Amino acid sequence: FLCVWKDAKDGTPQCDKALEAYRQAVQKIRSSSKLTRLIARPDIAKIFPPKEREFGTYLPAMGFGLHHGTSVEGAIGTSLKMDAAYLGADVDLADVLEMNTKEYKTPILMTEAFYNQLSESVQKTCRKVDRVLASASPEPFYLYAANVAADDAGSYFNRDIVEDVFVLDDQGLEDGKADASGADGRWDALVDPWNDEFEAAVDAYVAGDWAAASKSLRSCLSTRPWDGPALKLQAFMQAEGGSAPRGWKGYQEL
Repeated sequence: FLCVWKDAKDGTPQCDKALEAYRQAVQKIRSSSKLTRLIARPDIAKIFPPKEREFGTYLPAMGFGLHHGTSVEGAIGTSLKMDAAYLGADVDLADVLEMNTKEYKTPILMTEAFYNQLSESVQKTCRKVDRVLASASPEPFYLYAANVAADDAGSYFNRDIVEDVFVLDDQGLEDGKADASGADGRWDALVDPWNDEFEAAVDAYVAGDWAAASKSLRSCLSTRPWDGPALKLQAFMQAEGGSAPRGWKGYQEL
C-alpha cells in the first residue's frame, strides 16, 4: 500500500500523525480478532508450517517505510482504467525503506528527512540505526527506526503485546483526535534509554572507529540479542574484516 499525507495548508508537516498511524497499524495487526481466527485455521498451518516459522508460529506482520518529500500527483492509465498515482524519486525511496524493514528486521524505518520533521517529543521515541545511500537518493542520509515493543524473542507481532498508542476519549473509546505532539506525555512510554548506547555505536561506525562501534554493539546485543539493526551493522563490519576499509565514506548502500 502507498499512503500519502499532505502537509497542512500552512505548511505544517504531518509526520507525527503518519508515524502514529503506523504504530497503531502494528498494534491493530497484533490485536485483530479476525487475524487471530484466520491464523488458527488448519490450512494456514499447512501453508506456513509452524516449525518453519521464525518464532515457531505464523504471525501476520508488515513493514513500513516513511519519507518526507515531493511527488507528482495525478491520474495515470488509459480510457479503460485510470488510477490515482504518486510518482517520483521520493515515492521510490519510501518503497526502498519498506523493503529494507526485512533487512533490518524492524517494523518502521524512516529517512532523515522524515525524522527531522517530527516534533522533538516524538523524535525521542525513535533511534538512528545507520547511514546509507539509496539509488533513489542523490546523497547519503541517516536511517531511523521507530521504537516498537517486542517480546523476549524479538517478535514485534506477538499477539500478547499491547502498546498504548491510541488516543482515548473520556469513555475509553479510540477517537484519534488528540494532539500527537507528546505534550501530554503520551509518548513517554516509547522513549527507550537503550537507544543511547546503540546510537553511540552508530556514530562510531560512521566515523570509522569500528572497534568502538563493535564494543558498543556487543553490549547492546548482550541484552537484546535479537535486535535487527544491531545485527545488521555487526554483520556488515564483520564482512569487511572488522575494520573500516580505506576510503570509508561513512555509509553503506541499501
